[in-house]
Amino acid sequence: MAGARTVREVSDAYASGGSPYELVQQLLAKIETANPTVNCYITVLKESALKAAEESEKRAEEGRRLG
Repeated sequence: MAGARTVREVSDAYASGGSPYELVQQLLAKIETANPTVNCYITVLKESALKAAEESEKRAEEGRRLG
């Protein structure tokens, strides 16, 4: 799922078995790497983002995708 950028690409990746949790981990890693240079994030809620991704992944595994 690396490189997914648009909502459509993320949606298609999920539909083909991509992991919401992995995507969030990748995005958090990019933020951690880039933010010292671009300084565009004031607050990154890493734990809550990972928790939400985990919940999303569980819903998907149960066939209860939200969108």
